[in-house]
Amino acid sequence: MRVDIQALRGIAVSIVVLFHAEMGISGGYLGVDVFFVISGYLITDLICRQLDARQFSFAEFYWRRAKRLLPAAYATFALTTLAMVYLATSTELFSYLQQLIGAVTFTANFVLAGQINYFDTNAALKPLLHVWSLAVEEQYYFLAPIILWGTPKNLRVRVIAALLVISLVLCFAFARSKPSFAFFMLPTRSWEISIGALAALISIVPSNILVRRILSHSSVLILALIAVWSVDKIHPRTDALIICIATAIIIQTRPTILNSGPIAYTFSKLGNISYSLYLVHWPIFSLAHQVYFGPLPFSLRISCVIASIVLATLIYVCIERPIHRSNLQPNWPIIGTAAAGIAITIAISASYLDRGQTSWAVLRKPNEGFGRPCDQNGKPFAIRRECQDAEEPKIAVWGDSFAMHLVDGLAAHDQGYGIIQLTRSTCEPTFDSLPDADCSSFNQSVFEYLRRISSIKYVVLSTAYDPIKLAQTVQKLRTTGKKVIFVAAPPSIGVDFSRCVERLNTGLHTFNLSAQCNFRLDAANKHGSILASGAQKLSSLVDVSVIWPSDVLCEGGICRTSDGHFPLYADSDHLSKYGSIYFAEKAKLLAKAIAMAR
Repeated sequence: MRVDIQALRGIAVSIVVLFHAEMGISGGYLGVDVFFVISGYLITDLICRQLDARQFSFAEFYWRRAKRLLPAAYATFALTTLAMVYLATSTELFSYLQQLIGAVTFTANFVLAGQINYFDTNAALKPLLHVWSLAVEEQYYFLAPIILWGTPKNLRVRVIAALLVISLVLCFAFARSKPSFAFFMLPTRSWEISIGALAALISIVPSNILVRRILSHSSVLILALIAVWSVDKIHPRTDALIICIATAIIIQTRPTILNSGPIAYTFSKLGNISYSLYLVHWPIFSLAHQVYFGPLPFSLRISCVIASIVLATLIYVCIERPIHRSNLQPNWPIIGTAAAGIAITIAISASYLDRGQTSWAVLRKPNEGFGRPCDQNGKPFAIRRECQDAEEPKIAVWGDSFAMHLVDGLAAHDQGYGIIQLTRSTCEPTFDSLPDADCSSFNQSVFEYLRRISSIKYVVLSTAYDPIKLAQTVQKLRTTGKKVIFVAAPPSIGVDFSRCVERLNTGLHTFNLSAQCNFRLDAANKHGSILASGAQKLSSLVDVSVIWPSDVLCEGGICRTSDGHFPLYADSDHLSKYGSIYFAEKAKLLAKAIAMAR
């Protein structure tokens, strides 16, 4: 194996690990993009050389990939599962089981694209979050031989270039509007692999020695700088394109600094264990996040890095390298043993899902009000029967997710008024939600509906954004004869205390756990100062009454996150369904809203 490519792998895995260790490498996630280019280069070069020599075999190719990738991966999955059943809550374990099934079936990117959304638990609690990239590569490994085998030699460059352009266009088109799709899916990430593939087939660097040297050294510098200072907040986009082109240039120019000397030596050694290190490092960090409540201290992050290197070395020496280099051939006993190991690992994870009488998955479930269809994010405005509890409701709840979590409480104490939910997550109830034109269109449709429906007398507004922006909304609603009330955000310090409550009540080992999972009101006021200030300004500007959840949830300067057993929050900011009902009862929310609305 080329020293420079191994050094590149070492650099890539180093910046990924340091990024997850929060060591100042803000663009460390771009290490994955470096891996994609390297994979595209090596695999395309291998397949094309074998095809040209008439020595290519699909069975041999797939078997060699399996020997190279699966043993270390499945060993990591097994170890992670054993740790998770002892350290994780049932809620995190259920999410992990889905990740595990995705990981062993090469569909982890599909699973994670569904899990990582607005309401989901912290990504740091997903031990197999990182295997999405392996799934993308494995899907590429399956398709690449078929595409190259079916493409005439003289058309390979054109076909790969066409696939590259199509994928790049899709990626840039969806990076903002459908970020999960753009980030996790092969069609929007294959352009990075295709850059490597193209570099394997044609020279992308001029032959002039001086120009090559300048490009070579500049690319190494760019690789270092982009990892520290990104130029684009949206990923994958500009940063990824720059880093991929720089990687391809490095591969073709073979800079001296990555071929000889102490830097090359150090990073090439890391490159040898880069696959195992990539596999094990994130589960170790994630498990640390499972048991340590709050930001990981520096000493623990350093310990995670050291543990990752040690475990990766053991897996590389004892599992990855011996099996990869062996003459082991596929047979039914091997396949059966592997399948049994996978089934046992999944079964172990599944058997620990329910840790007791309480269904914590239900208690910590994302609070979408009357139900998921009532979050009209990504959908055209519509009135749905399941999003109202009366034929002619008198109260409309309008806003984003902070409005959604009020619905259960209002509906539970409804005294015949009737509630209708008009909500869209991440969409504040204003008419100029730039640059989200869909949000503005949704809100305009809501307003037109409210203007038409005379039975609706009261509108409850709430938002996760600065409430001062709602002044125009309040004024326009009043022109239609509606009375308006604003409910402020619940007190929060940005920490998911629902996990704290579950860990406390299930006796799981936890470090740095807040006593009784409470937090100080002054810390909450500091964390939510913009929302609180905006609500106060809104009140004085358009004379709208504000209901403050902190008046109920906090006492004596301390805010509680449970009633002694059940969690009042579903995550770091939103009330759980139980919490919504609890708050509404204690605050007499519906009666107060009607009495104070104007």
